[in-house]
Amino acid sequence: MHITDNRKLQTQKDYSRISKMYADDFGTDRDHFEMVDFVIQKLKELHREKYTLVDLGAGSGVITDYLIEKGVEKVIAIDLTPEFCAMIGKSTVTKSK
Repeated sequence: MHITDNRKLQTQKDYSRISKMYADDFGTDRDHFEMVDFVIQKLKELHREKYTLVDLGAGSGVITDYLIEKGVEKVIAIDLTPEFCAMIGKSTVTKSK
């Protein structure tokens, strides 16, 4: 195993440990989504009605949820931490239907 593999595994373990606290704290703070709003606005200005956005390192899915609430039809959320992936599934499945 390379050092980067060990670092990746350690990072995943660390995020697994703090996943609930992270979701609780970050999940209530939407004051920093200016960049997300900017991207959505630019897509509208380009008359891109159909598009897919990818939330890399989605964490608990807060930004994924926000994108869905803003009307983005297709959002792909990706995270390496199993605890975060479980949170994303619970929060977004009902909103995207």
